[in-house]
Amino acid sequence: MMVENFIWSLNQLKHEDIMGIYGAAHITMNEEDDYSNLISVPNMATQLTDKFSRKIYTEDLSAKADTSNPWKTGALMINGKEYEAILWNEIWLNRKSNSYDSVEVWELKEGTEDFNNIPVGDRTIPDLSFLFPTEIKYGKIYVLDYYTDDKFKERQIFRSDNKSMDDGSIIARELLYK
Repeated sequence: MMVENFIWSLNQLKHEDIMGIYGAAHITMNEEDDYSNLISVPNMATQLTDKFSRKIYTEDLSAKADTSNPWKTGALMINGKEYEAILWNEIWLNRKSNSYDSVEVWELKEGTEDFNNIPVGDRTIPDLSFLFPTEIKYGKIYVLDYYTDDKFKERQIFRSDNKSMDDGSIIARELLYK
């Protein structure tokens, strides 16, 4: 639908340039990207490139975004205890093999010591993941809350610790807290 709307608008202008602003999952042209496992149709840039060839220009502006300010703060209840937290991101998912509609990405402002002795699993989130608009900080707890039809479905908790990627960037590892 987005491609059709873009083409319709372009046709109305008759030989004028037009600009569309889209999320990062839609701007990589004709190549695999970090979002290829999440989208169920070719992204916007790929579809437009197929139609308009060399007339398409894309630019990822995410590096210029102000990521120093969270969306909001709130309280999260984890195992009967309330923690102050920062909401960094809410992502609408369009996964081929997942029933979740969205995920909220929280960082606990306090109580990280409560999670020090919880074992970790194999699942990791690298720094600069599409989930985090800010860099992952050492020694922090990150909470991913998944929703379907605006109803809470699942929570995953991650701890950034001294295990890092080959390039030295910090990763967050899933806590097996259940």
